[in-house]
Amino acid sequence: MISIVSVDPAALLSSPTNITLPHSINRLPGTDTPYHYVPTLWICALFVALFGLSGILHLIEAIHTRLWFMIPTAVLANIAEVIGWSARLWSSKNPPLIDPFLMQISTTIIAPTPLVAANFVILGQFITPPARREV
Repeated sequence: MISIVSVDPAALLSSPTNITLPHSINRLPGTDTPYHYVPTLWICALFVALFGLSGILHLIEAIHTRLWFMIPTAVLANIAEVIGWSARLWSSKNPPLIDPFLMQISTTIIAPTPLVAANFVILGQFITPPARREV
């Protein structure tokens, strides 16, 4: 809560920039974090679970269909997303820490790159006529 400060008008005329405020100004929760807010716990947990499930399904799909390129692309991307969202979950419990913020921001930015590579490989297989495909 910000308290009202009484200022002498004569002091303003002599030096308008020399106003001192009390040191007991309370800040809003989460404003001293790298995010400038506190990440929501349940959203972080939901995305950890969804990316974990997606990674397991992609691994099963890669093994079942013998599309081995899916393991270093789609599965690796899901693992990186789980790490990133787990770090954000950690941030929701300890908002001022910088380490989980850096983990989250770097992994969630880099992780989609291998997934996009897998999507382009799959798209190329759809576009190539079946007679020209090599097995």
